[in-house]
Amino acid sequence: MKASFFLMSIFLLLQTFQSSAQIYGEFKVLKIDSTPNFYLINVKNKKWKGLILTPKNDSLEDKKQCKIELGKRYVLTLLLNSLTRGIPSTASPQIAIDNKVIWKTGDNFMVYFTDDIRRLFYLRQERIIQ
Repeated sequence: MKASFFLMSIFLLLQTFQSSAQIYGEFKVLKIDSTPNFYLINVKNKKWKGLILTPKNDSLEDKKQCKIELGKRYVLTLLLNSLTRGIPSTASPQIAIDNKVIWKTGDNFMVYFTDDIRRLFYLRQERIIQ
């Protein structure tokens, strides 16, 4: 009995951690910006807002991929960037990429990576057209 309760507790804890570190859903592209080395893509859905970092020097195997567009919706799996995970709300840090501040404490979004976008190209087939 104790063993099954213990295993269930560990399972629930792992599920909570995994769901907070990864978000899957339809996201609308709000803004695209860049630094010398990264593209910065602001996205949102009904529950989440985020900033996706994608390196400019990422290689693309297939040049026929769909380029992302402002205002369009895409199915994405967002992976929480470890730079913003666990920063206490009382701290006053900020994150700068190529001398551009992209996040600071108090912002109502988090910084993410995704395997669904390389450079400015969408790699999945499930784009939602709006």
